Amino acid sequence: MEQLTTAYKLLEDTEAAEAAAEYVTADLSLQSLERILQGQILTHVPTLSEYSVGTTGSEVLAAFKPVNDDYPDSPVHYYVEIKVFLDLKAPLAAAMHRLDGYVNPQDGPRPTEDRIGNLSYASAIERFFIRNNVFVRIFADKLPPTTGSHEALFVRIAGLLNTHMDGSLRNSKKLFIPTPKLHKPPPETVRVGELFTLCLDDESVKDTLLDKSAQVSDPSIVQWQGPKYSDGRFEFMALKPGGTLIAIALAHAKMLLPEVIHVKIVVVSPE
Repeated sequence: MEQLTTAYKLLEDTEAAEAAAEYVTADLSLQSLERILQGQILTHVPTLSEYSVGTTGSEVLAAFKPVNDDYPDSPVHYYVEIKVFLDLKAPLAAAMHRLDGYVNPQDGPRPTEDRIGNLSYASAIERFFIRNNVFVRIFADKLPPTTGSHEALFVRIAGLLNTHMDGSLRNSKKLFIPTPKLHKPPPETVRVGELFTLCLDDESVKDTLLDKSAQVSDPSIVQWQGPKYSDGRFEFMALKPGGTLIAIALAHAKMLLPEVIHVKIVVVSPE
């Protein structure tokens, strides 16, 4: 972790700091990743791939398997995990989290010098790098910590993804960020025991992922009923009197750039 922090401080003193003020606007959807990586070596596994949208960022996990698998009864799957943030410090935090996950420092990732991303780290079982506001991790299942036979493929995948993102850097004024707006104002008050719905307007959900999420600052007052709808509707249950804040998050369907709208809700006692 100390090596990573030191490297990032050095990064701020170089010309690469200018790039860190820009954002990746490349197509990072599952369809795009499939086009980039699908070939004679890997094939996409849609059933193991998914999106996730949160209030701090969005994520895509794409799964692939070897075309010619030597162990069909116990296949090895390769995964590409991409996290997209608006906070430029968040990818560094994601990388530091990966480093903290290694119990034995000797097995942990080491810095690489192959110019992939702003910072790049590799171990025998994974490869991850930071590209401005994006954190990318490549790994495989069923690999013991001592294995190293997959490192060349990890590097190849990382290089393809880094090249894909290289030409897409834009400053914050040229980003395609969703602009969430409610279809109608939220209720002034909600009674305990009532279900209520917040609905984003059609323009807000245009060109966004079907996966959306809501987070309640005090879930003891209001509880989200989960992803029941594929459109812009979010249903909540009022549990007890009080005020709380609801954050609704969505992300661009291709660039995965996230945005959040905050709604204040006041719950009152039933009459």
